[in-house]
Amino acid sequence: MFKKRILQCFIIISLLSVPLFLKSNKISYSYPSAYPSGGFHDILIWEALNLLGSDSTNDTHPFYLLRSEIVALPTDYRDVLNRAQEDYDSVLFVKREHYWNPESLTGLYGNIGAPYHAQEYFEMAVNCYLGINGYHLNKTRAYYYLGYAIHLLQDVTVPHHASNDPFGYHIDYESFCNIQFVYGNIPKPQNGTYSPPMDWEGNINTKAWIHQAALLAHPYHSIIESTGYDYLLWLDIASYLVGQAIKLTAGFLFYFWQYVQNLDFDNDTLDAVTEQQYNCDYTSNDTDNDFITDQEEIHPGTDGWMTNPTREDTDSDGYLDYDEIHVFFTDPTDKFDSPYYFQPLMCRRFRGLSDGLRKITFSWSQPKNYLPGWYYKLFIVNGSSETVIYSGISRTFTYIPIPDVFITYQIFCYKTFDNRGIYAQWSGGIFSVHVDVENPE
Repeated sequence: MFKKRILQCFIIISLLSVPLFLKSNKISYSYPSAYPSGGFHDILIWEALNLLGSDSTNDTHPFYLLRSEIVALPTDYRDVLNRAQEDYDSVLFVKREHYWNPESLTGLYGNIGAPYHAQEYFEMAVNCYLGINGYHLNKTRAYYYLGYAIHLLQDVTVPHHASNDPFGYHIDYESFCNIQFVYGNIPKPQNGTYSPPMDWEGNINTKAWIHQAALLAHPYHSIIESTGYDYLLWLDIASYLVGQAIKLTAGFLFYFWQYVQNLDFDNDTLDAVTEQQYNCDYTSNDTDNDFITDQEEIHPGTDGWMTNPTREDTDSDGYLDYDEIHVFFTDPTDKFDSPYYFQPLMCRRFRGLSDGLRKITFSWSQPKNYLPGWYYKLFIVNGSSETVIYSGISRTFTYIPIPDVFITYQIFCYKTFDNRGIYAQWSGGIFSVHVDVENPE
């Protein structure tokens, strides 16, 4: 009886598992590769190498520094990269890694997404290439891992991969790309994308390359799915996105090489490791375009300041680093040392309240740009003459004036003895009962 129940349970579980198996099998057939049969990945890599090769033939061009890498890859490691493309698509479970929606920042079916996996494979490639962090020096293995990262980069230039959709016109569109490129209907780009992109957190890294590729492809998913097969429309989309896949692959290869070779590609005296550490653009000596070189921002050079090379306003005070250093002579790293605080603004809501008998109570609000250490002075004003009746940090003061005399009072906020703000004014006397004067903000 017990064995019979076990057999019944097994049959029931098997029947319940059939739909799940069919669904998984459908997914595996629906995207056997980001580009069918894995061969198109190799074509894209080859075209990227052609772009890099043409840029490295002139010995006056900085790409010439990587000429040996560019030449060695197709002769020594192209088969390794190609094998990585095929291997990466051979395991059903890991195919969830090949997706990334750049709007929702999510991967497929709860997977962390392509950028994170590409980052992991890239770091493994670096470790193997250099023989560091517990890895043996093995360039073949390095290029194998790099092939995985490149695979993900090229995958997410497919709109369905950039929208977490393994179904729909997914396989049809990918097949279309392959066929149209092979038959010469998709033009080849003339230059690569070498300036590194930034990820969704503003960082230059491997994740940024994947995210950028997905950003380019994502908008086309709804167009393809809503219009169905339209040869001219699909050809326009494929021409753009396949071109981007090649350009980004060229840039990504260069990103890897300049890092493992620790080059100073932009001649700003900062090597690749340092530029990576400070999140700098290795193709520009001024990442944030603020007219202060990355080298000057990272080190206390001729201007004496260390600022953020990726932000033109390091302290977020509304004033550019360059202007604070060279025009206003303020601290570009301290938001409280900026032109906004050069002089106190007007004291707000300066009020005088008389009891109608013998005293007036004044009150006021601090200026909008108030800083601790500033103080107030209250004057009686008679023409050009000022008589101080209060000095301190409190914002209330009770005064007993001469009866039946109309008096003008002015309040100032002081930064220093000779640096005060614009006055706020109240005029009245003992019989000016319950008079409030609202001053502008």
